Amino acid sequence: MITIYTDGSAAVGKPKGGWAFVAHLPDEDKLFLRAGQRTELVTSQQMELVACQQALRHIKHPPATGSGAIHIVTDSNYLFMGITSWVAKWIEWEWTTAQGQPVKNKSLWVSIVKERDRVEALGWSITFAWTKGHASNAYNNLADSLAGEARQGKTTNRYTKRPESFHHP
Repeated sequence: MITIYTDGSAAVGKPKGGWAFVAHLPDEDKLFLRAGQRTELVTSQQMELVACQQALRHIKHPPATGSGAIHIVTDSNYLFMGITSWVAKWIEWEWTTAQGQPVKNKSLWVSIVKERDRVEALGWSITFAWTKGHASNAYNNLADSLAGEARQGKTTNRYTKRPESFHHP
């Protein structure tokens, strides 16, 4: 199973935001780190969504065994509840909320659903989980740090060996 930790970062009223994901590749005991920056006025929640979108976009090939599992972990309740609970209703209600209001960040949600469906069509099963942010999860903390650095302009796109201090997820 591939476990991917996503995070976003934005400062209120600032024109830059960062996103990041950390993918743990257990067969190789490596991490893939990717972080990027957006330069339009953004919110933290939008950056959380972009991190998930980018993580899904990174999956290009079917699993080597014909089927595989991807587990995406986020510290954003908005992303977690949106993708696991709300999005099916939003689609059914033509992208409106239970209150009849347009769904916020619709274009990002549409993109995430499209990417999720594309990845599942490759043969991957995808699950999502929520974790407490800024807590004891080293992988989530690394994604948080990379997103913060990306917001400041330091982007990354590389593989690295899993640090010994990081336990297997």
